[in-house]
Amino acid sequence: MKVALHIGTPKTGTSAVQAFFDQNSEAYSEAGLLYPTAGRVFGAKPSTRHLGFRFAMKGGNGKPNGMMRSLGLKGRADRNRYAKVFALELDRELQRRRPEKVLFSDEALFLYSEEPMIEAAAAFLRGRFEEVRVLCHIRHPIDYVRSRMYQGAKNGAIRDFDAGIERCLRNGLYVPALSKWARHFEPHELEVSVMRSDTIVKMLKQMGQSEIGQRPKSADNRSLTAQGIGLLLALNKHYSKGTRPDFIRDAFAKSMTGKPFDLPPRDCAKVWNVFKEERAQLLEKFLYDPEDIRLVSEDWRPLDTNSSPEDLPWEVDLAVRDLLVAMSEAAEKRRRRRAEAAKRKVFAFRMLPRVMGRSRKPKR
Repeated sequence: MKVALHIGTPKTGTSAVQAFFDQNSEAYSEAGLLYPTAGRVFGAKPSTRHLGFRFAMKGGNGKPNGMMRSLGLKGRADRNRYAKVFALELDRELQRRRPEKVLFSDEALFLYSEEPMIEAAAAFLRGRFEEVRVLCHIRHPIDYVRSRMYQGAKNGAIRDFDAGIERCLRNGLYVPALSKWARHFEPHELEVSVMRSDTIVKMLKQMGQSEIGQRPKSADNRSLTAQGIGLLLALNKHYSKGTRPDFIRDAFAKSMTGKPFDLPPRDCAKVWNVFKEERAQLLEKFLYDPEDIRLVSEDWRPLDTNSSPEDLPWEVDLAVRDLLVAMSEAAEKRRRRRAEAAKRKVFAFRMLPRVMGRSRKPKR
């Protein structure tokens, strides 16, 4: 039995791949490729990606992040228990389905490339599968950093734009994370390639499968506009980490996406300088396809930094931010009132039979 672990990177079509295999999981299971439900279902919160794979490999080590806390994996005991549950669910699924190939996918595996987690993943996969592959798709570094900034803002980052860029570059771009994976997987097991075509077609080719079923109508994961990133970062700063109401993220995703914002010229230069230091190692150690090598060595160049002001992240006036905060807090209060009203209705409905039963009892 073979397994492929798709680790990203973000914004290389990962959402489209995950939505496609989620929608067509039954058809591919019959064709011998399993896209497991283990690691994708947390009570009433199903996901198209395997969030739980990373949580299970991390176990009780380290501190839980915001996503883990939101899913009830706060304590060390909770996380260790989930690791056992994940392994049990996966083993049952493998025994029931008996697939030839298995695919896991979560771009956060690259973003949070922690050495103990990677070591645990290597041991876990080798203990269950005869052939293991780690698939990583990369894109132009400036596009990659821009997408990291978008993800950070969407997840509630409270740093300003410049501080966010510095933090993103602090640990390098591709080579430092890939080097961690290379220490625990053999060269033939780690497949790094440049994303340059239809991401679903590329993944199917890597898995040796033909396309089955329909593609999702919308795997909408577009970037925020320049206006959107500025407004959202300003709004995030008002809230402490993890306290921003959930509906704000959804509202921005629906109304403030479109043409991606551009990185300021000074930040493009910073990103490109970091990439130049990594490029030789990337070509020598991780890329093997001749076309990928040609693209990275010849075609990848600094992007045009002559951006118009409206394409750069907005500097938001404090009055505008305060207005957004007031509107969001009013909306949150309204949502809470509706939730409380709904709870009272449910309670009243459940109590009605008891009240009616009491009224029908004969008087003594």
